[in-house]
Amino acid sequence: MIHQWATDRGFCNTVLTLYELANGDDTVGQEFYNLDPATLRRSLEVLQSQGRAQLFVGSSDDDTGVKIFP
Repeated sequence: MIHQWATDRGFCNTVLTLYELANGDDTVGQEFYNLDPATLRRSLEVLQSQGRAQLFVGSSDDDTGVKIFP
């Protein structure tokens, strides 16, 4: 669902923070809006293992970034 959202909204190949994904204006109404950061991170790790995303580790979940590939 996150990958589809990024594709539909034109966010592929753009680095987004986990905070932006879970709390951003662009994600209001999405199933992952207000999702627990640890759960969101695990979901993105699955996308990364599939070669569909790259995580960029920050000092906290809020400033960890992700780039989603088309």
